Amino acid sequence: MMRRHGFGAVMIREDETASVMFNEEDHIRIQCMAPGLQLEQVLEDAFRLDDRFEAGMAYAFDKRLGYLTTCVTNVGTGLRASVMVHLPGLVATKQLQKTIEAIRRYGFVVRGMYGEGSRPASNIFQISNQVTLGKTELEIVQDLSDVMEQVIMQERVCRTKLKQKFHIVMEDRIFRAYGMLKHSRILAQKEAADAISDLRLGVQMGYIEHISSQKVNELVLFSQPAFLRKFAQRDMNELEEKVIRAAAIREILDTY
Repeated sequence: MMRRHGFGAVMIREDETASVMFNEEDHIRIQCMAPGLQLEQVLEDAFRLDDRFEAGMAYAFDKRLGYLTTCVTNVGTGLRASVMVHLPGLVATKQLQKTIEAIRRYGFVVRGMYGEGSRPASNIFQISNQVTLGKTELEIVQDLSDVMEQVIMQERVCRTKLKQKFHIVMEDRIFRAYGMLKHSRILAQKEAADAISDLRLGVQMGYIEHISSQKVNELVLFSQPAFLRKFAQRDMNELEEKVIRAAAIREILDTY
């Protein structure tokens, strides 16, 4: 599928696991994604798409600086490898800032769910490489994989501590969040995001067994303003958005 707007365009694979944007921040941006920590597999997918485009067009390339079709912050390999990760344990135990500082020392940056300039939502963070020059693409994704394994291990340790020391508090918090999502008639974006984060934590820690992680992912997506407008098929004022968000979330939770 290809869509055009002005002098830009986007191509999207049918299964939505890959897209190519033209004349955005980069002149050409190939984006590939997959669930889980499959960075090397995703990189191979991007390489295959890159080879197909490069066979039909000449990229601006410098032997010292690398690809010049990118934004200047991505010069070199042009690669921005990112992982989305849910870190409520690190947030609740106030260990997140220490983790972010350690990640920065290794040349990585922590952003919100929508990348640069965005704030975290549902305790979901995006961790990406800052260095694109001086390393190969494979070295970048291998370093990111190593960093993510450490972050995931720390998150699991924090969750275990929370469950051991504050079991009843955690259980109450998670089921309060579930009750809010299940029964609310008006939901602001932030309170929905906080409750969805607690619900995801409850599912992953075994407090709630009848809801899948896939269902929680749907809640994250379909509680966003753009999805709500598509759901309602019209623009909304602030109150209408909150009402429709609550209705969409209840509908998702009612279909197991």
